[in-house]
Amino acid sequence: MEGQPMPGGPPMPPQEGEPMPPQPPQEQPQDDGRQDLDQAQDSMQRAIEELEKKSRESAGEEQERALRELEKLKAKLEEILRQRREEEKELYLAMLEVRFQKMLKVQLQINGETTRLDKIPEKERNPAHFDKCNAASQLQQGNVTDADKTLALLKEEGSSVAFPEAVEQMRDSMEMIATRLTRADTDSTTQLLEQIVVETLEEIILALQKELESQRQKKNQPPQKSQQGQPQDQKLVNQLAELKMIRSLQNQVNRVTKQIGIEIDGEQAADPDHRKLADGLAKRQQRIQSATYDLATGRNE
Repeated sequence: MEGQPMPGGPPMPPQEGEPMPPQPPQEQPQDDGRQDLDQAQDSMQRAIEELEKKSRESAGEEQERALRELEKLKAKLEEILRQRREEEKELYLAMLEVRFQKMLKVQLQINGETTRLDKIPEKERNPAHFDKCNAASQLQQGNVTDADKTLALLKEEGSSVAFPEAVEQMRDSMEMIATRLTRADTDSTTQLLEQIVVETLEEIILALQKELESQRQKKNQPPQKSQQGQPQDQKLVNQLAELKMIRSLQNQVNRVTKQIGIEIDGEQAADPDHRKLADGLAKRQQRIQSATYDLATGRNE
């Protein structure tokens, strides 16, 4: 029949106006790192089987040769695993940086709007003014959601003490800002909280960038003796970055305490809003002390 392919022959090209037949899916190339890992594992398994065979059949030189080969394969497998761990950490750091950069961009927008709205004299603050405050509050609430998601990732990763605490305190500040903006409260306390959020984001981003650069430099260096042998858990950031973040958190508590006019020894303020802030600061102080203890005793290790 005209237009039909012969049995066993190649398919006829489609006539004009006919749809193209679906193409068979092409095989995706296997990840090079995964392929190397699989090959090393297969080679090691064969070497173990060969060693067991040599042990049954004979001893001496042949068995020693099989053992040496097994050690070489073990070293290769450990190197592949080390490289994969470093690549995974690099991707994780880059992902975190993107998240924090997004939050910083939104926060700078909120801060600019708060400052602008605060400059409007109270007598000129019409309903549109309060609508703009509410819009800024909604933006801030969006950042709270993003901070919550990122905090969950950091807690799941589990190697850092100071950075999850910093994100949690930053999230709390964001919630306070959102609440204050719904009341059109754009005063100096709100602006200080906003500034602290920006500073926290900038410090986290800088620490991630430094750690990312360190990871990339490691790629061009041979593994050190401490990296060979038993795999070691990699920290999100180094100890110095953790200590710097703890110090920044303490500085933030001190600044907000000074702003609302309370002493750290627990003196109460008459204003309910200030009292709520004071209670929050006391809890932050306790959490900073707990994080410092965990860092000093290596509880996260």
